[in-house]
Amino acid sequence: MNKVSISLIALPLVGVIGVGKVQAQITQANDGTGTTVTTNNNNNNQTDITGGTISNNGNGTNQFHSLTQFNVDAGKTANFEAANGNISNILTRITGGNVSTINGTIQVTGGNNPNLFLMNPAGFIFGNGATLSLPGSLTVTTANGIGFGSNGSNFFNATDSNNYAALTGDPTAFVFTMEKPGAIINSEDLSVNEGENLTLLGGTVVNTGKLEAPNGQITIAAVPGKNIVRISQQGNLLSLDIESTTGNTNPLPNKLTIESLPNLLTGGNISNVTGITVNDNGTVVLTGSNISVSKSAQ
Repeated sequence: MNKVSISLIALPLVGVIGVGKVQAQITQANDGTGTTVTTNNNNNNQTDITGGTISNNGNGTNQFHSLTQFNVDAGKTANFEAANGNISNILTRITGGNVSTINGTIQVTGGNNPNLFLMNPAGFIFGNGATLSLPGSLTVTTANGIGFGSNGSNFFNATDSNNYAALTGDPTAFVFTMEKPGAIINSEDLSVNEGENLTLLGGTVVNTGKLEAPNGQITIAAVPGKNIVRISQQGNLLSLDIESTTGNTNPLPNKLTIESLPNLLTGGNISNVTGITVNDNGTVVLTGSNISVSKSAQ
């Protein structure tokens, strides 16, 4: 098995990315996972995400959610509520095939200072107004599977059914079986608490905002398609390896259409865009078009 060290890349922490208006909000997937999405009775601007499935036949520390859409408007809050005081990881997949646009607050309440994992192979955009209110670490990924176990052989699948009882312990791998994994774009200031980690893990990661993890770790990693990212040292997110999925006897299926980076930025209306460049003056230009993208773009 050939392994190479994964590259960590970050664009200059200046500039802005335009994001479109949110078309859909947060909707639960009726796939047996048991996730419930409701408007908070005491705060109409807050949506509570509760229920889900607990690992190890209900006695574990991992709580799993399944959503079809996950978008948070400016001034709104998406609150993930831990099922009990033992929960240490809340893992959420978004299955609808649409990019998740975050312009509001992502929050976690309850549990044992749980970490939050958000997985949407179609991509993420953190735009104007995006904030975090989390007791633990945050991992955002466009993988189509999150692995558990010593070799990451048990998977939280992004689209198919899962054996949640077997998904115990902390995640140890992220699986990208598609040719071109989805993108993650951040143009806002995101921060986690003292000693916690902030990870953006996708096919392309564009960060023109500010990321903060005081005495913790920030990982921005771009992963080639058809690879598995393994955490080689537990708790050390900077120690990552990538392994090809070619010839893998149990690759995860990818059933979602992945938007290209230019499509994310333009809504698919510009066909000659080949990439993105951040100029010295902080402006973001779509390569091949000379079109500048600003935070005010809608």
